[in-house]
Amino acid sequence: MKKVFLLIAILATSAAYADGGRGHGGWGWRGNWIFPALIGGAIMYDLTRPQTVYVQPAPVYVPNYPPNYAPAVAAAPVQHWYFCAAANNYYPYVSSCPSGWQAVPATPPPAAPYGAPPRN
Repeated sequence: MKKVFLLIAILATSAAYADGGRGHGGWGWRGNWIFPALIGGAIMYDLTRPQTVYVQPAPVYVPNYPPNYAPAVAAAPVQHWYFCAAANNYYPYVSSCPSGWQAVPATPPPAAPYGAPPRN
């Protein structure tokens, strides 16, 4: 692209130089070469100067929570298992309990270690 403008500038000014010292007053201000030379120089200056590029980083949005803020999390409902002390077992393995059922918070068995075979 720059070479095209350079070629146009040279061709525009070469017609004035082709006349040499004959006619139109020679190579001075009276020759018709000064205007094309100024235009070509301005074009070359504009094409060769470094271009300024502005880059703005993307905005970062941080939620403005109070210092002791914890998002509200609904508590899971507490589940119970029913234990019979007289039978020393839990419902549904015991269908009736003469001493009365005792509600015990449900606790699942501990997880098996990684790589251990599953329990039956």
